[in-house]
Amino acid sequence: AAEIYVRVRSDSSMKLPLLLSPHAVFTREATRRDVGYGIFFGILLAMVGYNFLLYLRLRASAYLIYCGYVFFMMASQSHLAGYGFRLVWDGAIGFQQWGIPILLATATFCGGRFAQVFLGTREKISSLHKPINIALGICAVAFVSPFVVPYRVSILLAIVAVAVTSIFA
Repeated sequence: AAEIYVRVRSDSSMKLPLLLSPHAVFTREATRRDVGYGIFFGILLAMVGYNFLLYLRLRASAYLIYCGYVFFMMASQSHLAGYGFRLVWDGAIGFQQWGIPILLATATFCGGRFAQVFLGTREKISSLHKPINIALGICAVAFVSPFVVPYRVSILLAIVAVAVTSIFA
């Protein structure tokens, strides 16, 4: 039997998985998880590529906005899962700390804007256009917030942006 003490302090959110297992079991599970995420991110990248090609062919801005939505959602997920820091922005400690609210706000902004363009809210559903604009404004504030307010406030703004945009878009 062994006693293990871990003390962790952070002003931001932190994922600290502790797993004690034999090396072979850990390696097998880590490989399985990595393959699963690889398939997931691969499918999302294929969606971005396909919709970008549609945008190039059709010149419909909804496809480009959708590319932004899928890309930034993928970046948010890779950030949360730790793959972004491990494989893409290795060493960018500041971005790892502040990336969640920035990426979530950007993905949510793209999602709300996609809803406006795809549904034609300005012309067809004008009662939704202004609430979605307000939600997009909250997304913009959430995007800027990591640069001016503490993390706790910034992440709360990002969550509010996601919630409000989800309701109206």
